[in-house]
Amino acid sequence: MKEVKLYIATLLFTAFGLVSNAQTIGIKTGANFANVNSELYIDAVNNAFKTNTNFLIGVYGELPLHTNISFQPELQFIQKGFSASESTSVDILGLDIPLGASVETNINYIETPMLFKFKTSESNAKAYALAGPAIGYATSANLEPKVMGFLSFNLPDQSIDLSSDIYNRVDISGIVGVGGSIDFGNNTIFTDIRYQHSFNNMLNDPIVDLMLSNKGFQINAGYGFRF
Repeated sequence: MKEVKLYIATLLFTAFGLVSNAQTIGIKTGANFANVNSELYIDAVNNAFKTNTNFLIGVYGELPLHTNISFQPELQFIQKGFSASESTSVDILGLDIPLGASVETNINYIETPMLFKFKTSESNAKAYALAGPAIGYATSANLEPKVMGFLSFNLPDQSIDLSSDIYNRVDISGIVGVGGSIDFGNNTIFTDIRYQHSFNNMLNDPIVDLMLSNKGFQINAGYGFRF
């Protein structure tokens, strides 16, 4: 575990150094429509997981490599996770009353995407594509249970102990996306949509081996300043 933490700290330090020395530095925020995928390929398992709408915020830099190609390192806080629910109904005095429960799992990551950016032109308004790897480290996680019935109410949140050996706190993933930006003077604004898929499992439980991995669509918007 100490070796993993040292590796993550080194990676974050490197990402921050790349961002701070870039030709363009900016901030970004957005929404992450997060879910998980099971490699068991069982529809009943995958259909049980529902999408969470979470958020992300971070900084980025852009280093030109060629006329229309640049390297874009990022450092961001991002929430991932999924929801699951179970419901039924009972007949009370001729009324069909729904009963059930749901639980929302939220996992907070510090993440460093290392993306290559391909621009369509050097004009002020341009489209671009993004692709590259990302590595994240889960800092905390919690469960948000909810009871659903004639009246719905939330139960107290429960923290997840990520120090347990069954959890894999390192998340290695790939990102692809498309977007557009507008330059005005030394300033730029942008928005893009991305798909992210993890290559490793988030659980190391040999008894209940669901082989769960993170996935999600993201909508980003941000502002940058060119030096």
